[in-house]
This record gives sequence, C-alpha cells and structure tokens, in this order.
Amino acid sequence: MNIIEAIKVRRSVRSFNGASISETDKEELTKVIEEVTDPFGGRVTIRLKEFDMKDGYKPSTYGMIKGA
Repeated sequence: MNIIEAIKVRRSVRSFNGASISETDKEELTKVIEEVTDPFGGRVTIRLKEFDMKDGYKPSTYGMIKGA
C-alpha cells in the first residue's frame, strides 16, 4: 500500500469516559514532557490543560470525537 492509499483508508478510534486524568498519570506525563526534545535537541513546550466539563465545555477537535 502506498502512502496516499494509507492516508485515505486510515481510521482513528478513541473513547472517552469523562473521567479526569489521575494525579499519578499527570505526574508521569509531566516528567516525560520535561525530557522531550525536538529532532534538533531543542526544548519542546507541551502544556496540560484542565477544563470543567460540567459547565458544558466541548473540546474543539480535528475530525469528530463521539462522547466527549
């Protein structure tokens, strides 16, 4: 399969249960983020954001997320 065919048939499936990320997982992600560099060895900025889903916040998405 060539790259164009792969792009056309690709499918991404994710599920969300509405639960917040655990503090343990958040700490682990933060540690990994601090160690990440770009391909040239430069620092990468990644921020974890928290949203109050109870107030009706709907995340903007690329494509469509069902059940977010």
